[in-house]
Amino acid sequence: MKPTTLTALLATAASVLAQVPLEPPNGKILFGPWYDRLHGDTPSLITQRLGHAPSMFQSDINMTDTLQMPTEFIRQVDDTHTDTILYLTVYPIMGFDAVNDNAIRDLAGVVADQTKKGRRVFMRYASEMNGGWFRYGQQPTKFLASWKKVTDIVRAAVTDKHLFAVVWAPNASNGYPFAGGEYSVHNTSADWSILDTNGDGLLTADDDPYSPYYPGDDYVDWVGFSAYHYGSVWPWEQNVLPVPGQIEFMLTGTGKWGNFSMYHMFCEDGSGGGVQPPVSNGGKPFMITETGGTYHMYINGKTGPAPDGVGRVALKQAWWKQFLNKTFIAKFPKYKAISTFEFQKYEETTLRDFTTLGPHNGTYDPFTTKSDQDQPVLEAFKKDVATYDFIIWANVSGQTGGNAGGGGDSKTGTDRSTSAGERSLVGWATILGVAVGGLVSALTMF
Repeated sequence: MKPTTLTALLATAASVLAQVPLEPPNGKILFGPWYDRLHGDTPSLITQRLGHAPSMFQSDINMTDTLQMPTEFIRQVDDTHTDTILYLTVYPIMGFDAVNDNAIRDLAGVVADQTKKGRRVFMRYASEMNGGWFRYGQQPTKFLASWKKVTDIVRAAVTDKHLFAVVWAPNASNGYPFAGGEYSVHNTSADWSILDTNGDGLLTADDDPYSPYYPGDDYVDWVGFSAYHYGSVWPWEQNVLPVPGQIEFMLTGTGKWGNFSMYHMFCEDGSGGGVQPPVSNGGKPFMITETGGTYHMYINGKTGPAPDGVGRVALKQAWWKQFLNKTFIAKFPKYKAISTFEFQKYEETTLRDFTTLGPHNGTYDPFTTKSDQDQPVLEAFKKDVATYDFIIWANVSGQTGGNAGGGGDSKTGTDRSTSAGERSLVGWATILGVAVGGLVSALTMF
């Protein structure tokens, strides 16, 4: 074998091996909704109306002294007969003190059982921990201890490590420190000095919204954040277009969207935001863990619908086009996954439609019919998706599970996003990895 050939082979194998569990190749992204299970939607129904099988589906469970078992979620994912990823958000909903080891072991058993069947699993624990709206929020000391315990116990139970990834996911920093939340940190808290990262005695946007909560690279596979377009000014009641580049500003901490770059801090070299010393060596794949372009349907205390503004389709389409495009993916090559929030619900002063794929069962909007509100948005999304060759879709299978490469088309069972060579390389890289050390030594002999 020629030295140049061997060098190229080693470089390719090392590149594949460097990818963390469930990470797709550069230039490709996983896509999947957090669907409204409680109002009758299912992964199968979403697949039917979208015309593709998403590569992941998200749902949530609570964990206290017992675990809310995700039995229905698992059954509904199994019903798709695809290798879609199970994306499980776990809330310590009553606070970290309420979580006991038995519940964590039950969670570990669920994940281990799914991976033994070949199902890939994302686990997002205690998400948006830097906000003050959850009972467990803005408590970095307890968060770090709980995160490490949960991660250790679940990882130890999983045999097929390449089928499981933990996702660390705060809220995007625009609006940090989110003052006035029900559970916002108080200056009498022992965690105040930890969160006051610049030491000025205050908690402001100049304090690092991410690092105090980071458990370390060894305890994180993927990073991500929640990011929404709510409107232009508080109170969020206006149906207006997002600012061009808004999601990029959130990711890089630019302008009023923050002062710290999550992407540079955790996905590149760990130097973003001038954090010293950096808490991460970087290189983590990034996921927009939940998102939506918010259309305000109704304003509390007012009769009739909220002003239509730019309209539902224009608003939502402008939002998803910010992160579903080749330019954004090329600029941020560690951006590898996106999950849309498929709910309509009351928040703050308005009834809000966050959906991209449309509500399945009925409508919460008393002023328009279901077809009026979801079909135009869904059809616009389907039309755009037809041009997106960078989205990985799930593969059809007669059973649960599948390979970590993914990339099939649920309608045809054929691969539309990765070549046979790329998929084969993932498998061969595992074999090559065993010998990489010896080959590197041998390379010096040429």
